[in-house]
Amino acid sequence: MTRTNPLIALSDDEPAFMELYAAMLEGAGYRTVALPDKRDLLERLNLLRPDLVITDIYSPGMNGMAFLRSAKAASDTKDIPVIVTTLHGEYMNEALDSGACNFVTKPFDIEEFIDTVKAALIYSPWREIEN
Repeated sequence: MTRTNPLIALSDDEPAFMELYAAMLEGAGYRTVALPDKRDLLERLNLLRPDLVITDIYSPGMNGMAFLRSAKAASDTKDIPVIVTTLHGEYMNEALDSGACNFVTKPFDIEEFIDTVKAALIYSPWREIEN
């Protein structure tokens, strides 16, 4: 069975972006959880079991690339799809090479963003588990 409302974990050091993502995604029928601290998100991935993570690159403490590499290196979280966002497109290849399933440059078109999320959710490791 497929989850009827997939859970998407959001991590961005700018609260306005997390609020925007949450509003767009919840409006499209998804559940969201916002965790701006990437270390906290990494520690809680197994507990949360998100279908998808959306994270930015730049942030204090653990940045998005360090989060991505750590999540993809762990056997229990490596299959969770991650979309990386940033204002600067120069990290696209590095993010994709590090395991991101896609990359979104801010600002973005809302419909294209939702389409990117839908495509990434195909790879959720939990989509066949829940009733």
